Amino acid sequence: MIKFALPALALVVAAPAVAQTQVAPLSFERDGIRYEANVITDDNGTTRITGKELGSGRTFDLKLVNGKVSGRYDHTDVRYDAPTARIN
Repeated sequence: MIKFALPALALVVAAPAVAQTQVAPLSFERDGIRYEANVITDDNGTTRITGKELGSGRTFDLKLVNGKVSGRYDHTDVRYDAPTARIN
């Protein structure tokens, strides 16, 4: 599940950096699982994605920096290359 859900998050938020701007909360579904997240991009280009799976309550706290995603998903450390395409 983590393998498929986390790339989707990175695709959704892959956008140009805007100084200390919080993007409105986003909500989406992938493989039958609903997610809610908040996205903040700071002036040095770091994008932070925090949220949870609805239903299970599993949380995630991810950072997207220079095309790399790292952080924690349900108490598990994760690190992978961010996908290059964006989900619409």
